[in-house]
Amino acid sequence: MTSSPVRYRATTGQWQMWLAHQDDPTAATYNIAYGWRLSGDLDAGALSAAVDALVARHDTLRTTFDVSGDALEAVVGPPPTGVLQLHDLTSLPPDSARARLAADTDRLAHEPFDLDHGPVLRAHLFLICPGAAFLLLCVHHVAFDSGSEPALVRDLSTLYRGQNPTRPARPGPEVAALVRDAAAGIDTSAALTHWRGVLAGASPCTPLPLDRRREQACGDHGGRVPFVLAADEAHAVRDACRRLRVTPFVLLLAAHVFTLSTWSGESDLVTGVPVMHRDDADLEDVVGTFVSSLPVRIRLDGVTDTDALVARVRDVVIDLMQHRGVALPDLVRELAADRLPGVHPIFQSMFSFSTVDRPALRLAQVSATAQPILLRSAKFDLTVEVEQHGTTLRGAVEYHRGLFDEATIEALRARLLRAVRAIAAERPTGLAELAEPAAARVAAPARPAAPAAPPASDTVPEPADPIETSVAAAFAQALGLDRLDPATAFFHEGGDSLAAALLAVRLTRQLGVQVSAKDVFRAPTATALAALLRTRRPATAREPIAAVQTRQEARR
Repeated sequence: MTSSPVRYRATTGQWQMWLAHQDDPTAATYNIAYGWRLSGDLDAGALSAAVDALVARHDTLRTTFDVSGDALEAVVGPPPTGVLQLHDLTSLPPDSARARLAADTDRLAHEPFDLDHGPVLRAHLFLICPGAAFLLLCVHHVAFDSGSEPALVRDLSTLYRGQNPTRPARPGPEVAALVRDAAAGIDTSAALTHWRGVLAGASPCTPLPLDRRREQACGDHGGRVPFVLAADEAHAVRDACRRLRVTPFVLLLAAHVFTLSTWSGESDLVTGVPVMHRDDADLEDVVGTFVSSLPVRIRLDGVTDTDALVARVRDVVIDLMQHRGVALPDLVRELAADRLPGVHPIFQSMFSFSTVDRPALRLAQVSATAQPILLRSAKFDLTVEVEQHGTTLRGAVEYHRGLFDEATIEALRARLLRAVRAIAAERPTGLAELAEPAAARVAAPARPAAPAAPPASDTVPEPADPIETSVAAAFAQALGLDRLDPATAFFHEGGDSLAAALLAVRLTRQLGVQVSAKDVFRAPTATALAALLRTRRPATAREPIAAVQTRQEARR
């Protein structure tokens, strides 16, 4: 058990999630929340001790992150105490207690995490009335993936009984070493060359039929439209998988891609899929993040029927799994993928399939019932999630509310379910028979004009004020230059997504105001970014940063 901070180089999974978080550190986009209704003779003290022991046991749950040069370091802190926060609602009338519980759990689940200082896990216990309580666990994706849930729930159950889990937990540096060893045999250069060929000529932004222009959308506000496949439909999916010799993931991904094709009118599509990296048995019980997102490119040219469509998707998925050892940020950098503000690079839609065998939380003399916590955020423009619960298939279409209306997504859900039924039919159906009119779309947003390169000169203009001076110096440092013209675009000089994230972190620390990677994409010159930051208030100040720095400059 670590008693003092220990540093190690962050794993690929941690790096990817940290980098994604830097797009907007004030958002709850990568929050994960679990809730349980508890009834019975709960020992709140024993539960508090169990949560403390859980965080002490798993290094990743007390890990923060620090930028050292151009590298990201994971910092394992000492075991904390008092992690579980108590909320006593027993003095409220029943209806008021229920309303307060709903409001507080929603608010707490959406609170952003500070990956620099932690914590990366928050725990809350609500006492509702004698014999009734609610447990809320919130964790950032940088410390947790779906494969972590069994170990966390099992360990919490064991620790509540006052017992120690039989299997020792692996320290963070040891886990990082396992991940590096697994990646050591991958020829990264060859993998990147392969992906360059796969994605050559693909559109950097899938032209989905949006209801609003991207420049009108802000934040990560998401909505969800759920769906359930009837028992006979789920049975037909399983039969079709046996007949076509594919997994449900492949068959349902085919339905997702075909739906996007008919909806958008495009026959060459790139969508994302999550890829789990827990092949090593030693990682089976480790709490952490070992998942990445990678693109699949499906061309429908020459595909005539549903069986051929599934076969095409199967071949693409096999190729993906054979070349999954590349990290998405490396792929973005290698492709020099165009990055537009508010647009995820390479793909903007996602498909995921999982078999849910959720472990039960077992607390002595207490009945624990899992309560879903729905988060109102969207990581992508559009995500289709399907879960297999025993013989049942259920899912949801998650969407960005700034881009789509709910009615649009409900219509998309209907298209998706029709595609699933057709692909799962006993006999193949011609794609021409399934064709539906493409949805109307708003005009595609014009690509922002790149800032003109400043005229060649031996003299670099002086920044306009102390804020611009600080920003210009940070730009130059991030790019490895002595000085940089404040009017020169960061990306003209070789900046990329990773460099933008590191730059944002340095400026946040230096200026005391929150700067995100998205800010750098929106305002890619030192002059433009300084103008954006002048109106922001430092965390401890009541005035914009421009007023604070002007006063400080006057005192010198």
